[in-house]
Amino acid sequence: MVFKKIIDYEIEIIDEKFDKSKIKNISEEVKELYKLKIKEREKTAKITFIYQNNPNEIRYFGYVPEIKIYKAINKEYNINLNYCYVDKFSTKKYCKKNDTLYCKLKKIWGIHTVFNKANFENARFKEDVIFHNSLFLDNCNFIHTKFFADTKFVLTEFLSDVNFLSSEFYKNVTFEQSKFYKVTDFNQSVFYNDVDFFGVEFYSSVLFTSVCFLDNVNYEFSSYHKKADFSSVKWNENLLINKLLLSNIKSKSYSLKQLFKKLDNIDVNQKNDRYIYNILLKILCKKIEESYMINEKKNLNSNKTINIYKQLVNLSFSQFLKFKAKFSFLRIKLGKDRVTRKVRLSERIDRVYVIIKKILNQNNIKNIKNKIKMKYEEGRNRNISFLNSKFYNIVTLENSILYNDSYLDFNNSEFHSFTNLKIKRGMIKLNEVINRDIIDFRNIELDKKNIKKLNLFNIKNQGTIYLDWNKNNVKNAIDNGTDDYEKRANQYRMLKENYRKLGQYEWEDKAYYEFKRNQLKAEWEDVKNRKFKGTCILNKIGFEFKRLWDGFWYPLKTIFFKWIGGFGTKPLRIFITMLVTVILFGIGYKFIGDSLINTENAQMSGKLLKSFYHSAVTFLTIGYGDIQPASTLGVILSGIEGFVGLFLMSYFTVAFVRKVLR
Repeated sequence: MVFKKIIDYEIEIIDEKFDKSKIKNISEEVKELYKLKIKEREKTAKITFIYQNNPNEIRYFGYVPEIKIYKAINKEYNINLNYCYVDKFSTKKYCKKNDTLYCKLKKIWGIHTVFNKANFENARFKEDVIFHNSLFLDNCNFIHTKFFADTKFVLTEFLSDVNFLSSEFYKNVTFEQSKFYKVTDFNQSVFYNDVDFFGVEFYSSVLFTSVCFLDNVNYEFSSYHKKADFSSVKWNENLLINKLLLSNIKSKSYSLKQLFKKLDNIDVNQKNDRYIYNILLKILCKKIEESYMINEKKNLNSNKTINIYKQLVNLSFSQFLKFKAKFSFLRIKLGKDRVTRKVRLSERIDRVYVIIKKILNQNNIKNIKNKIKMKYEEGRNRNISFLNSKFYNIVTLENSILYNDSYLDFNNSEFHSFTNLKIKRGMIKLNEVINRDIIDFRNIELDKKNIKKLNLFNIKNQGTIYLDWNKNNVKNAIDNGTDDYEKRANQYRMLKENYRKLGQYEWEDKAYYEFKRNQLKAEWEDVKNRKFKGTCILNKIGFEFKRLWDGFWYPLKTIFFKWIGGFGTKPLRIFITMLVTVILFGIGYKFIGDSLINTENAQMSGKLLKSFYHSAVTFLTIGYGDIQPASTLGVILSGIEGFVGLFLMSYFTVAFVRKVLR
């Protein structure tokens, strides 16, 4: 059951038993995929869906009171909500009633399920979560929720605001072909494994601010009809993860020293269960608190207490960074003064420094920071794919960071409004993209080169692209993006036209130079790699002759177009070449032979000066006639110089006028 565009609905609870007979069009594929089981219910929910531009539709679902779900949670049963209507279920209410911090749920099925005002705040899903073809009618809330197993929201529709604020997904999660009609908020969430937003449609604003993606991310064929905010996102950050198994963690059997030792033995390239890791951290914090209380009661020297916290601080950088587990507050005793600070080990580096400065000196802090930064950047490559996506409104990725040489892939996507790609660090692919407005890469707050690799091949730029040639390190970014000279030339040609529209003529010249340089190299690579296919000897001779002819022109083009004039972008270099040519020919006329030119009618003295004079008037094609060639060699050299002079003067005129008129 895939819902059409619903604009309103009416719900009526009927005192009739619900069974399979009231279900229409059950998909055999869904039955087989999930081994679908539908329970009988004491009551039936009759829901009338009012569609836009479609006739109303009545569907029947089994009605499940929230109290039954609470009982299933208490007994740790799996929760089967297939073809059910659930009204006002709230884990927050459950936690308040049972005086617990969070609600533990086992496996939950929600196939063809309708939720009204569902609140899963602070829920802990220990097993698989499946919402297939489900519908969330009003105010869906997953704040601070943790999913410890695979999670599926397939073909699911959210008719109102949905909030995943600070949620954590420890296994694979998919929102394949789901629809979000109102504001969607994933702020500060963490995705530890693969994430799939394939074919998702966001009809309102979607917020991914400060989200952390640690593995592959797929946004292929997704659509964004309103603002999409990816500001300050961390892509593919490598967390430092331990190898300990849950069965080996026994808080009473580990001493504080043993816990420190075990946490130090971490392989940064391994990725195991984060839940186990958080348990170990909580045990460690508890033991440190106990140790502090013992030391405080015994009135031990405060330096001993500080040493314990030094160890804790070191671990908070090297192992606990970026985790969102909450830990107890610690009281720190420094000499006679007692300082109380809230130490949350999951805080960002900058926030933690403020507290650490009370304990460690500045040098130690710097050493820890540099050491952790090196470890922190290790890891596997992961790519983030927005392939074939459509953005109909503003999208921003400002201050996002892509770690471990990961790519942000927007290939074949469409941007219909302003796009902010002011990332802090990373690599971007925009192949075959259609840009109808503005794409802005310029991050003026950064001094470092923020884009390592950039691919703009075959982009259809109907708008403008703001890309700073120097600060965005455009040349190196594009050259690092591909080794194909033809693709590089295509990108530089597009940028040349873009800079011309913006009036950035200096950058236009640089882009044009790179375009012609790579185009020339592409032609040379084609000549070298060209192979004859066939058996006819005459055709082969003609092929080889054409290949040699094309190869003959490559060095000449390199010398005259690239080196001498920078493809018409460097008139000063052409002018210098003109002066050098006049001087060299003048020296030739003087020292190769005295009989090269006739200087009898010259109104000046000195053979060298006369030679330079003849070289200048010949180069400039003036030809006064007072000095003329006196031998065959002199005629040949003068003719060559006259041709070179005509070519270079024309070349200089075009390049100079092009510079001045703009």
